[in-house]
Amino acid sequence: MTISIGELQRNISILKNLTEPLEVVDKRSKKVVAIIYPQKESSIVEHLAGSLKSDIVVEDLEDAIEKAKLEYLKEKYGFSD
Repeated sequence: MTISIGELQRNISILKNLTEPLEVVDKRSKKVVAIIYPQKESSIVEHLAGSLKSDIVVEDLEDAIEKAKLEYLKEKYGFSD
């Protein structure tokens, strides 16, 4: 199924009832901008990435944001610990 960007913006509820892949096309350039797959097919990604789940370390969001801020300040202003 193919849909334009504008139609998707006007009728976003299309994504809730999606049963087949949806191509989003830019009308001006006639190019496919994105392909959206139904929720059911997203389990393929989890299946393929399942072996990597043990390698992923989940940090507390606030701690991660604080670390990112400190790294930025260190790089920008030359701060040290």
